[in-house]
Amino acid sequence: MVQQVIEVLDEKVGLPRHDLWPPPPAPPAPPDGEEDGAADTADVEPSPWESLPAEQRLLDALSYLRQRHHFCLFCKCQVRQPVTQVRLLRSVE
Repeated sequence: MVQQVIEVLDEKVGLPRHDLWPPPPAPPAPPDGEEDGAADTADVEPSPWESLPAEQRLLDALSYLRQRHHFCLFCKCQVRQPVTQVRLLRSVE
């Protein structure tokens, strides 16, 4: 999900494709019995970013969203001004 959010926001401001976007869709398979000579898409190696642990990829993606687009995935909103301080609120029991 986070990769799709990055893709949409980047496209909105005209930024080019990069590793944080979801992988491009695979080309459609040829009809049965036809060979097009294309390389097998299953043999495509993941990008260096895709090879990172899931936790690191999530941190990278969230940091990118905050820095580039001033976007909070948790709130699902974009702020006009960069947030300089985050206040944590505790519920009082």
